[in-house]
Amino acid sequence: CDLQSVAASTGFYHLLKLINRIEGGKRKKYDTWGNSNSNYFSFGNLNIFKYYIKSNPDEISISNALKSAITLDYAKMYNYFFDQHSDKITHSIISMTLSKSLEKKTNDLFFSFIEKFKKDCPSVFDTFNWDTSLLGNACQYGKIEPFYFIINLIDKKNNPSFTNVFCKAASSNSLEMCKYLIDNKF
Repeated sequence: CDLQSVAASTGFYHLLKLINRIEGGKRKKYDTWGNSNSNYFSFGNLNIFKYYIKSNPDEISISNALKSAITLDYAKMYNYFFDQHSDKITHSIISMTLSKSLEKKTNDLFFSFIEKFKKDCPSVFDTFNWDTSLLGNACQYGKIEPFYFIINLIDKKNNPSFTNVFCKAASSNSLEMCKYLIDNKF
């Protein structure tokens, strides 16, 4: 039994730090935190989130932590990351966070993330490759406003395939998206 994992998953930050000191100050890396790191954020403890980010500074671990925070609607966690660690934001993290935000009921989080990226990491955001996979997610979840936002930013010079996008729009019964794709010969 990994005591650090138990302390983290139950929200006991100070116990987590104490166990860490007893175990020689070795921070647990991503692979020893368990298969589902969402357990460590299920309690909503921002200090444990900070500990996790500090202990696991690699892109995969950060991406998984943010994915859990977005899924669980822990705004204080992802806002902390964007406010304090904007230097760690990569194209992959932008793609994942925007994709997860499209799963929410409203478009607010999607557009909030857009504004945060523009403000906090403009050089990374300005070089982000808007592709059809993110557009497909907008179609899958029936997100009209993000659909128009994303499709206007996709570089059409490379002739990307919109077949999958059309299929997702059709399967989500979004006639408006399907009509737009057909009318504009995508």
